[in-house]
Amino acid sequence: MEKKRVIVAYLKHKNKVLLVKRSKFVESFQQQWSTITGKIEHHEQDPLHTAVREIEEETGLKKDQIDLVRRGEPFEAQMKDKVRIIYPFLFEAKHNQVQLNWENSEYVWIDPKEMYAYEVVEGIDETLQLLI
Repeated sequence: MEKKRVIVAYLKHKNKVLLVKRSKFVESFQQQWSTITGKIEHHEQDPLHTAVREIEEETGLKKDQIDLVRRGEPFEAQMKDKVRIIYPFLFEAKHNQVQLNWENSEYVWIDPKEMYAYEVVEGIDETLQLLI
């Protein structure tokens, strides 16, 4: 079974965490709440580079508008019919204004304890606990 390498990047601002609602145009987890995620491209050696790229693409936040807080240890997860190697990151955003691209249709900044109230992608809430 092929293992896809992906990043999961959490953005926080003050005591809130960003959730984005995946649009109906994405390949997986349509209409579910998530954080910033993305496949590590073959030419990308450092998952941190992927995380920063995905944050910029999906939120409009530039590299100088975010600070890396923590880089978690990669781990394997079975999601639906695929095995993914997940590289988790936690970033602090310098402000809370984001501009979504086509991959997400809505966003909200929430207290992490409120995550249970959202239909989140499998494993997103547990992964956040590894980084806080």
